[in-house]
Amino acid sequence: MDDKRLRELLPKVREGEERATHELFQDLIYPVSGKCVSSWKFDPDTRADLVQDATIKVLKGLPKFRGKTVGEMQSFVWQTGKRVVIDYIRKQESKPEETSPDERYMTSNNGVWPSHNGDDPSVPIETEDLIRKALDELERQRPDCLKTLTRIVTECESIRELAEKIGRTGGATRVHLHDCRKVLKAILKRLSG
Repeated sequence: MDDKRLRELLPKVREGEERATHELFQDLIYPVSGKCVSSWKFDPDTRADLVQDATIKVLKGLPKFRGKTVGEMQSFVWQTGKRVVIDYIRKQESKPEETSPDERYMTSNNGVWPSHNGDDPSVPIETEDLIRKALDELERQRPDCLKTLTRIVTECESIRELAEKIGRTGGATRVHLHDCRKVLKAILKRLSG
């Protein structure tokens, strides 16, 4: 699907035309929702339910969507899917659980809270523990840096998008991100050596 086709479909979807909604659902909403939810580890039934919930929320939110490009639409769908997953995780964490959230939900490819669950034998447990300690230390010293690094890894696809979220200019965001990386690197160096 290209931007032109999306601009043709959105008004029809807002009017409730079924064919346009189906095409948008099939070509864009369902695949992106599925990829978003699949980036977390859930059993197939839970994953299917979460994709369905995310898709329903996206369809309900379409009348208020003001984007004009496929990229903006993909970001909207991804953010909605991510919110559905986070809400589900929070709801599950409020219940007593047998396993930790690290083992159940976080994947080793999300770059923030890796968990040694046998997926990547090339990463030793000691390295993951070191990263966890460094992130905890970073949260104590500079919570703004942890928030920025988490956002760039999990939410934002570009410096410009991150700048909009944290309310800075692009250049100031680059400098802030560089400083955050330096602080994290120094903490890692101190903890490892």
